[in-house]
Amino acid sequence: MTSVVGRLHILVVHFPIALVITVAVLAVFGLSRRRPVTGLVLWVHLATLSAFITSALGLIWFDALEVSGSALALLELHRTLGLIGTALCLVASILFKRKGDRSTIGTLFLVAAAATLGTGAHQGGLSVHGDDFYDTSVKVVEPTMPAVAKVDYQTQIRPLLRNYCLRCHGHKRQKGGLRLDSEQAAMTGGETGVVIIPGDASASPMVQRIYLPADHEDTMPNKGSRPGPDQKQLIRDWIDEGAKWN
Repeated sequence: MTSVVGRLHILVVHFPIALVITVAVLAVFGLSRRRPVTGLVLWVHLATLSAFITSALGLIWFDALEVSGSALALLELHRTLGLIGTALCLVASILFKRKGDRSTIGTLFLVAAAATLGTGAHQGGLSVHGDDFYDTSVKVVEPTMPAVAKVDYQTQIRPLLRNYCLRCHGHKRQKGGLRLDSEQAAMTGGETGVVIIPGDASASPMVQRIYLPADHEDTMPNKGSRPGPDQKQLIRDWIDEGAKWN
């Protein structure tokens, strides 16, 4: 339920940014003409409310994500700037409520909020399109098809693990004691033993489980999108070639 609610952040995140920027432009326009924009206070309040709702959804979604490295740093910056921008909106909203449609200081806070939220949105975009981002509901990173005989872990297998495995077997959560985001942890296996047997894909539990029917209780992944035939074959070939991580 938390994950479902959090995903709404992705659907609504652009609205408050556009609204805050638009209202900031209107506030500046009103000051420059020395004539306040009618109903501006109401629009400031609506922009602040939308920023609060989106920030709350973003915090829920952030907690449900499985990311690490540079992607995590970008998302943390995205979260921080979003919260700062929301706080600036709140201050602007209070100032406009006290001063009416014409508030110079309120306008400055509104412009600062627009700039902060815009910068934060840029960081969020970088995390989505960066090299180390994992988010099954937003973007599935397709592996590069092999240009040579051997399967390459970095460009072909690592994206598959991010897309289909790390939500349950990453650094935040290790279902069944299994972690697949590092060679040492993956080769150690989980509570039921090893899952990858280098050189023998058919005997590897990891391969056996990804080929189980979607409704089987032991199938992996047991929720969300599933790897296609070509992607499953990549994993088989990688293990048969020795499951090299470098």
